Amino acid sequence: MAATLAGVCQVPLTAVLLLFELTQNYRIVLPLLGAVGLSSWVTSGQTRKSVVKDRERLKDARAHMMQRQGTSFSNISSLTYSSGVKPSQKESNLCKLESSLCLYESDDEENDLARTILVSQAMRTRYVTVLMSTLLTETISLMLAEKQSCAIIVDENNFLIGLLTLSDIQNYSKLPRAEGNFQEINLIGTELMKRVSQADRQVIDLRTEADNWKEQFEGLQLEKEVPAEEKNALEQQMRVIASELAVEKASSSQVGKDKYILESSFAEQLSKATEEIRSLKELLNQKEVYARELVQTLTQVQEDLRASTYKIQFLESSLASLKTAYDASEAEKEELRAEIYQWEKDYEILEDNLSLDVSWAFLNTRLETLVEANHEGFDLNAEIAKAKEAIDKTQQRQIFSSPEDEGPEGDGD
Repeated sequence: MAATLAGVCQVPLTAVLLLFELTQNYRIVLPLLGAVGLSSWVTSGQTRKSVVKDRERLKDARAHMMQRQGTSFSNISSLTYSSGVKPSQKESNLCKLESSLCLYESDDEENDLARTILVSQAMRTRYVTVLMSTLLTETISLMLAEKQSCAIIVDENNFLIGLLTLSDIQNYSKLPRAEGNFQEINLIGTELMKRVSQADRQVIDLRTEADNWKEQFEGLQLEKEVPAEEKNALEQQMRVIASELAVEKASSSQVGKDKYILESSFAEQLSKATEEIRSLKELLNQKEVYARELVQTLTQVQEDLRASTYKIQFLESSLASLKTAYDASEAEKEELRAEIYQWEKDYEILEDNLSLDVSWAFLNTRLETLVEANHEGFDLNAEIAKAKEAIDKTQQRQIFSSPEDEGPEGDGD
């Protein structure tokens, strides 16, 4: 594909880039470049040969046109001289210039050539350039030498200022300030243009008339050359055509019957189709009703959903407040637990103190009894040792239970 594109349009790089963008495969770049280069190299030689041939044909056509223009100019000059107007050198130059612009399409080869010539081959890249101070006669001479109908006006720096054409010269010559040669040039130019247009019209009329006479002559020649045998053959062909026409009529009658049958079946199908269309319309109406109900239910569901979202938002806000209250209550509960635990400890300490007070009272009473018994003759040392052991045990228990009971224990000691 890329080789074909490069060979036909002479765009190898574009073909390579296009195929690479289509495939995105870098492995085909080298064979692609080879194929595109080979195709461009093969077709470039043929293109150059065709261009050279076209240029040669164009040169031949221009030479032929120049010969015809010279003959037309001689005819126009003879017409001008016969009218009693003798042109000057400047006027003849203008006439030559104007006659070079007249194109006659009397030859079919020239028409075919004009259809095959490209714009790049027929265009001009060289134009007559003049300054503002150049004389008009010199400008016309340059236009005549270059066979151009216009001249480009430039300044000293070669920048474009304007364009001068033959119509501008003629329009300027029509002004009141135009004098001498300008008026003569204008008159001769207009007369030449009129005669050229009249000659063109006459040529066109003569061509049409000649074509008509040629067609009539060819028709007469054909009528004369038709022999009798061909006439018989034509009659037989006419008979065959008549028989075929009868067959065609019979077939047309059969076709009419088939057409009637088809029309009846088509009418039945059309009635069925209309009934189906009606049922479809009813279904469509039901569908529209169902769609409306569905829209209403959807709107109701949306409203309920909005209300539920509002409720959920409210519950979330209340849940947050409840969480904070619950956290506060948990903190208070922990504080209460700590206080209860502290109270339990204090209560145990109080119970220990109470038992200690009871034991101290018992020991005091026991000591008193022992003292009294000492007076009566009991073993006082053994009883005192037992009392001291009980007091030591009580002191140790008081130390392990609370350090706050050291004061009373010291008093007991």
